[in-house]
Amino acid sequence: MDLFEKHARENYWNMTRNVILEKEKQINELHSERLTLIGKMAASMAHEIRNPLTSIQGFLKLIKQNISSEMNQKIANYLKIIEDEFETINMQITGFLSFSRNVKHDESYENISLIQIINSVLSMLNPRLIQEDVMFVKKKFKKDKIIRVQKEGHTTSNFKFIKQCS
Repeated sequence: MDLFEKHARENYWNMTRNVILEKEKQINELHSERLTLIGKMAASMAHEIRNPLTSIQGFLKLIKQNISSEMNQKIANYLKIIEDEFETINMQITGFLSFSRNVKHDESYENISLIQIINSVLSMLNPRLIQEDVMFVKKKFKKDKIIRVQKEGHTTSNFKFIKQCS
């Protein structure tokens, strides 16, 4: 084999290896993007499942508190089973969310009214407030503040506080 043929083979193998490595890199990037998208979708679904479960939990506790000792013990046992299963589901969702969290958030930023966020949080807390027999008095604000938040999910209650706008 002469020197020209040797260099031609080396160049061919180097070019072929570079093309293969580039294709593998592209495939890995696509795979990573898809996994990120699946993780975001799964986290969003988990949040959407957790929200109604929280309401169910609050109303289960209200029902349990209102069952008198004279009522059927079977109903109390059924409610205990429901609560135990609820806790199992809730722990699974919590584990799933902590696993699917990504340090990099590329969700959009939005300006939102502080009053809107407070009302949203209060509506989610209302079953728990009722359950704990807490009377919440909401004070009127003189002036609403607009804050910049990063949205997570599809509801107005899934916002992360980023910074206050001027």
